[in-house]
Amino acid sequence: MPFDFSIKKEKQNARLLEKILLEKDAVVSKALKYAKKLMEQHYQFPTTETIERRIREWRGMNIDKIDKFLQKCCVIDKECKGELMEDLYFAYEQFCNIQKEKTKAKTEFKKYLEQRGLIHCKIRRKTTENPRSAFQGIKLTGKYKEELILNSRLKIIHCSQSFDFSNFLQNSV
Repeated sequence: MPFDFSIKKEKQNARLLEKILLEKDAVVSKALKYAKKLMEQHYQFPTTETIERRIREWRGMNIDKIDKFLQKCCVIDKECKGELMEDLYFAYEQFCNIQKEKTKAKTEFKKYLEQRGLIHCKIRRKTTENPRSAFQGIKLTGKYKEELILNSRLKIIHCSQSFDFSNFLQNSV
């Protein structure tokens, strides 16, 4: 990570090490406090968008489409319960279709979410179903969440002939 701020030679403290050693007990106490906090966060360091962008650039992962989707269609906050991976990816596909952009593969999408610091887990929505892949700390918003709900209703309709979705949408709204 590049360090953006430097101290001019004439303003540098030549006795900085001595100063830090005098405060070593406080330094160790703070280090332990933040080590505990890091463990509570499942060893995920807090980050900023600037840091994330630089890490992606460094790794050669310039994935603007997924970033754009996350910014426009999701709330990322550790307080969010999370979303199923299949719901997130479906919303991402819808977003790319509207934007007339090609989607990234599901594995690349999942890997990117993990690199953004989202916690991958398995959840059950109902006690009778098998665990499903999900991410904690994210929530879909707006029309993409609504479209997911509509899509889950459409999955119930099972027909072998072609179906006029525009007619269905007008009648259901």
